[in-house]
Amino acid sequence: MEAFEAVVRDDLLVEAAIETAVVEEVSVSYDDVVAYYNVHADEFEAPAEYHLQQIITDDKARAEEALAKLEYGATFEEVAREISMSPDRHRGGDVGYTTLEALPPAVAAAVEKLPRGQTSGLLETPYGFEIVKVLNIREPRRKPLAEVRTEIEDRLRTEREEKAYGAWLDELRKKAKVSIDESALAEL
Repeated sequence: MEAFEAVVRDDLLVEAAIETAVVEEVSVSYDDVVAYYNVHADEFEAPAEYHLQQIITDDKARAEEALAKLEYGATFEEVAREISMSPDRHRGGDVGYTTLEALPPAVAAAVEKLPRGQTSGLLETPYGFEIVKVLNIREPRRKPLAEVRTEIEDRLRTEREEKAYGAWLDELRKKAKVSIDESALAEL
């Protein structure tokens, strides 16, 4: 137990030394964050997002029935609740906002061409047969600084701590006196 306590004490002392020599010396100002945000603007571009509803079935005849009901005036919500096998059917097929990259290729291709408020035809996907409706489109945008500020601060702090830690270790190496016991080494 004494040996364990000694190892833990030594580890805590090393952590405290690193904290004092490195972490406490690193700071990130608001100006640093703004400068990083402006220089790395492309990292904060958000793609277009599409608010969708969907009806998914594993049977083509059932999907065609859903499409016919929509064409004859039933609401998307009613048909999704009645026919869709997707977990979001209880919300009228509302999947919320998503990007094209998150969709199966056939659905993404259809969604990209649909204007707000329009419904696709029957789409064959890996999940079965799907009908989607585009409720809204958020255009591509640059995320505002307020949304990414914490992410930038964390990134800058980590980079600066790593750099300061490396410099601290280099300084310790310069000051350290290392001797090698050749005879003890030979016995190994």
